[in-house]
Amino acid sequence: FTTAKTMLNAAALVTLPPNFLYAGKMLRISALLGISNIIAAQPTFTFQVMVGAVVAWSSGAILTTTTAHTLFPAELVLTLRVASVGAGTSGTLIGNGHLRGGGWVGSGATGDIAATHPSFMVPFTAPAAGTGYNSTVENVLDFWAGISVSDALNGVQVFNYIVEDLN
Repeated sequence: FTTAKTMLNAAALVTLPPNFLYAGKMLRISALLGISNIIAAQPTFTFQVMVGAVVAWSSGAILTTTTAHTLFPAELVLTLRVASVGAGTSGTLIGNGHLRGGGWVGSGATGDIAATHPSFMVPFTAPAAGTGYNSTVENVLDFWAGISVSDALNGVQVFNYIVEDLN
């Protein structure tokens, strides 16, 4: 699938009441993942935190190694801060995190472990506020993923998903 979609079942979605996200509020999101990829095109994976239908945070495209994998273990841990609140598209999140797992590489066509970065920061750029959302209404917090190459052997499985209220 090249278009990002939810990785969670309905029971794992978190419903946020109106005005729950106030300026300065912090959340930690942890996801233990299984990543599968082909080697033919060395696909990229993009992880997203959705607030309603809005991409409120994105990892940016993360490159896999030249080694094919079936459910290699990965861990994504994010710390998000509410940067602004309000109606319309005034609410924004800003944050970063780290991604761990042996199947990722910063750049280039390289194989596993010796040439990879087992842990690196996401996004791979300076953190920036995501797309705006309406913080004055009830919102659903969701976790999405997209893959640059559509192939039946590419995929993401979420083994554990945790959302923590830090303040």
